[in-house]
Amino acid sequence: MKRLFFTTLISIVSITLITILIVAFVLMYKYNAAEKQWRSEAYDDYITYIADQLTPEKINGIESSPSNLKLSFESFPDDRITGLFFRSSLTQASFAIGKTPRGFSITSPATLPQLEDDSDSAKPLIPVKEKEQTSITDTLFDITYDGSALAVQQTKDRMPLDFELPDNVYSNDIVGSVTFKINGSEFGTVYIITHTPRTYSYSGVVLNGSIRVLIWSIPFALIISLVLAWAVSYSNTKMVGSIRSSLQQLTIPEHDKLKLPKNSNPFIEQIFTSIQELDETLAENQRNRSEWLRTISHDLNTPVASLKITLEGIQDKVFSADDPQVLKTLSDETSTLEKRIRSITDFSQLQTISHVDTEEIPTEFFIAEVKQMLNPEAASKIRIDCQIPSIKGNRALLERACYELLSNCLAADPQSSDTSWKISSDGSSCLMEFTNKGTIPPDIDFFEPWAKGDWSRTEGGCGMGLPITARIIRLHRGTAQIVQKTPDCVLAAISWPME
Repeated sequence: MKRLFFTTLISIVSITLITILIVAFVLMYKYNAAEKQWRSEAYDDYITYIADQLTPEKINGIESSPSNLKLSFESFPDDRITGLFFRSSLTQASFAIGKTPRGFSITSPATLPQLEDDSDSAKPLIPVKEKEQTSITDTLFDITYDGSALAVQQTKDRMPLDFELPDNVYSNDIVGSVTFKINGSEFGTVYIITHTPRTYSYSGVVLNGSIRVLIWSIPFALIISLVLAWAVSYSNTKMVGSIRSSLQQLTIPEHDKLKLPKNSNPFIEQIFTSIQELDETLAENQRNRSEWLRTISHDLNTPVASLKITLEGIQDKVFSADDPQVLKTLSDETSTLEKRIRSITDFSQLQTISHVDTEEIPTEFFIAEVKQMLNPEAASKIRIDCQIPSIKGNRALLERACYELLSNCLAADPQSSDTSWKISSDGSSCLMEFTNKGTIPPDIDFFEPWAKGDWSRTEGGCGMGLPITARIIRLHRGTAQIVQKTPDCVLAAISWPME
């Protein structure tokens, strides 16, 4: 029971943890996708802003002095942009504006001097980490300007991040870059740094608050799942204990009436109901078995008592040992006793078999073999309708099944005038039908060995013929049934697959 308790407990807690992990994974995936789209939109909006800034007045003087470019970029029209830094391809000059998403100042790359000594350009507060992304989106502005006319061509491509980044700047902080090409010469590149939804002032409050709530809710969820798991495990363990105790009582032949606890769970209640029905069925079978054993005892004692009386009469000189009638009585009673014992033995042996070998059997040969097992005169009067040339199965067992069914028919119809035997097939199964005049009572399973069937016999017997037949057909993966076909006609049908 302890193992069941802990197994249930661990299973419920594991499901809770797996659910939390799945939710966390989905949220992280969705957040990363939303962050990528959010920063991409900020970059595109900034590119549009820069394109609008490229006027002859702004371009004039940039080529000779990058400081003019810095003045153009010092004001950010979009608060999603936190900062940028510029690397010149011509003058070995650089500058940085704004801060990182974490609020630290951006310092220029160590290999390039700054244009101005800004107070924000403090000593790095965070060590430079290894780059996480190796390339970014770059927008090239190819500018042609002759002093009066301005032409700008804009193209996008990927640019590698193959240089040392400014202190405090990580590669993932850079959303993209803008490269300026003036009159055929590459002037320099501006690298744009943006907020993330978590560092942006408006969305950051909501997201960070939600994340904190989610993180704090995980321990509470685990505690609640542990409590619920314990309650469910305890309840299930208690119910399983009741079920096991009830089943153990069923193994005792003479046990008290089962007392099963009430349960609100409909599934557990259904199990308890099934156990009660099983108890009633076992009790009924026990009564039927006792009745059948009494019947067997009577059927076996009858020939034994007759033999004993005859032998005592011979011993007391009442009967003559040479009297033909006395010898016939001894022979008949011995034969009857042997037949009844053999039927019980055969049924017991069939119970130990789980598989039978099959073969193709010609129906003409099969019918002849079965008729030889019957009384020749009665067998000759049976109406036989054979519609297939062969059947498939175990020859000896099927012959025995047909013999038992025909014997029952002939017992009810001694003249054999109304007994028929039909052999047919539906393509996949073999079907045999046996009919004779008579009636059968309802609600009796004639193929059950414990069912009393003496009413249907005109001579003594242990009533094992039909149970033997049912067992043989089950070994062939088939079915057997007896029904009242018409008010005065009984039909016994057996069928089994041909393959």
